[in-house]
Amino acid sequence: MYDNKDYDTILGDMCARVNGSINTGEGTLVNFALAPAAAELEEAYNNLEVADLNGSALTCDREHLIIFGNENNIPIKTATNAKWLAEFNVDFEVGERFEAGELTYISIEKVAEKKYYLECETAGTEGNTKPDDELLPIEFIDDYETGDLIELVEEATDDEETEVYRERYLAERKQEYTMSGNRADYKKFIKELIGVGGVKQERVKKEHKRINTYIISSLWGKPSDDIIAQVQQAVDPKDNQGDGEGKAPFWHVVDVYPVETEEINISAKFELSPGANFETVLPSIEEAISRYFTELNKTWEDTGKNGLIVRALKVAEAMASVENVIDIQDLLLNSSEDNITLHRNTIPVKGAIANVD
Repeated sequence: MYDNKDYDTILGDMCARVNGSINTGEGTLVNFALAPAAAELEEAYNNLEVADLNGSALTCDREHLIIFGNENNIPIKTATNAKWLAEFNVDFEVGERFEAGELTYISIEKVAEKKYYLECETAGTEGNTKPDDELLPIEFIDDYETGDLIELVEEATDDEETEVYRERYLAERKQEYTMSGNRADYKKFIKELIGVGGVKQERVKKEHKRINTYIISSLWGKPSDDIIAQVQQAVDPKDNQGDGEGKAPFWHVVDVYPVETEEINISAKFELSPGANFETVLPSIEEAISRYFTELNKTWEDTGKNGLIVRALKVAEAMASVENVIDIQDLLLNSSEDNITLHRNTIPVKGAIANVD
């Protein structure tokens, strides 16, 4: 915007305004007097340019984008903490802390005998990876021998990247107007809750006076009972449904459900590289299928009243990408050659994978 307002240009313009009979060359008294003002003006123009860029969410820096977001109730997503289910050989008081490698964890809830939820004390995705080192108590625990992280319950996230946040901010600003109790308001509120990846809602019908809300977890699978209970409590507490004690307005009765899952069993004739055997390659094939289903499940919310489609071609592509898999023939999904169209509130999960001779 002010590309032509650098120090030399400004000083040249100022000298040009001086009476032509007066020498304004470098080293002269006039030049020496005007130089500091030119430098100050250059800095002022630079500040004006920065202010101009930061005046729009399209071009502003991260700091000002966060200000725009806070003003419009679209805050940036900060790093969250991973939550693990852990199993021990003894019971202990909630609040005990543990370490494994460079990470530390704190017990936040007892789930069952000798089973606890642990929260990683380091925010960010680093906490999603199970350390190789043994889980050890930081303070002495009587009769403690072993402890193990057995399941990642809530996946942690890193601080939202600036451009990802900018895109989300601009998209949400363009969304339909939200008011308390409409579809956009419910979805926006629920998706901001921990552990929720996506939301679908079914409107009230004549024969069914309740709002059914289905959610998928932030791990793109079926959410845990704890997450369902937390969302239900935040939206419309079970004990007083319809009383407006949660997000739902008075007289709105909302039931929260997890997405359903359907196992997809796969059979095919696999041609493998010389020396490779199916049992050795199978774990990599299972990982490839799980990745495909995860990416597919991320689109679940966008399907609306329709269901996800598990496509045979995509399954074949995923398995063919595995090292030592040369070719795939006679592919069947749940004993059918066709694609599988799921119910609108159902997501696929990996079933058995068989090699047919």
